[in-house]
Amino acid sequence: MSVLRSKYFKVLFPSSLLLLVALGVLEFSPVLNSQAEAPVPVKPVENVVQKQPVREISPEASLRLIALGDPGSGVKQQYDMAAQMTAYYDQHPFKAALVLGDNIYPDGDVDNLGELRFNKPYRPLREERHIPFIVALGNHDIVRGNIPKQLKFYQMPNRYYSKTLNDNGMGLEVFVLDTNTFANDKAQIAWLDKALGESKAYWKIVTGHHPIYSSGLHGNNSGLIKTLKPLLEKHRVPLYLAGHDHNYERFAPVNGVTYLISGGAGAYLRPMKIQKPGSLRKESVFHFMAIEATPAQLHLDAINRDGKTFDKFDIRTSVTSSQ
Repeated sequence: MSVLRSKYFKVLFPSSLLLLVALGVLEFSPVLNSQAEAPVPVKPVENVVQKQPVREISPEASLRLIALGDPGSGVKQQYDMAAQMTAYYDQHPFKAALVLGDNIYPDGDVDNLGELRFNKPYRPLREERHIPFIVALGNHDIVRGNIPKQLKFYQMPNRYYSKTLNDNGMGLEVFVLDTNTFANDKAQIAWLDKALGESKAYWKIVTGHHPIYSSGLHGNNSGLIKTLKPLLEKHRVPLYLAGHDHNYERFAPVNGVTYLISGGAGAYLRPMKIQKPGSLRKESVFHFMAIEATPAQLHLDAINRDGKTFDKFDIRTSVTSSQ
């Protein structure tokens, strides 16, 4: 697939370290992402069977959205990727954009950097095409600790929340987490367990900034493996989307859950480590994700800076009787 090609970071550190943070050489993170057990290797497959209850939905119903992680650099690659997203919309209109955190580098300064690193690149989508941005907070976004200001700027109802989307009878609910605190946040854990259990959406997608499994710089996250992974499996969530590592990586399904890292929407790219067991595809590349939900499947395309699809896969569903 070809899409139009467009021409088109106050923490108390010594000045030299602040410069390194600003340039992305060093990274502030309040979350300890320790190495933990990798997922059990799974035979590479493109399709995952997820049981769904019977609903009166036309087989032709569909809902499109995009996902982008770690965008807020304010430099050319962010604007190039934003132009590709706009061009993709003009060919394949979508209902929303899922933003996976680290939205404004280096410290979430929405007052001084919000225009250049968020509003301006996405104005054609947000203001001209009226596409809602469903935002998660990353570790860089909370450096200054002003959470209320972050919530107001991104029009977020809370640090964690859900949003239901519908189009042509196709329903999908997005559960947005604050993974900066999730592993030790009993209230947030209880909220997610209850919200997933009560959701009537045909498809459920969970998003957060920190990945559970990763071959990238930060590696596997032991806290999320212990706290988030069991909830995803319990409630048969087919897809967990994260950023944080500045690359693309797709894991084979683990107990029915596909783990995807999409951290290439504008921040500097990083080299990747040795590929973890279960990783099907990893690449250090600027990109965003295009997602289409239908009654039969979730179809995902990874689209690079040139508007080309470099990876694609399906998560399929089997229809079963309602309980």
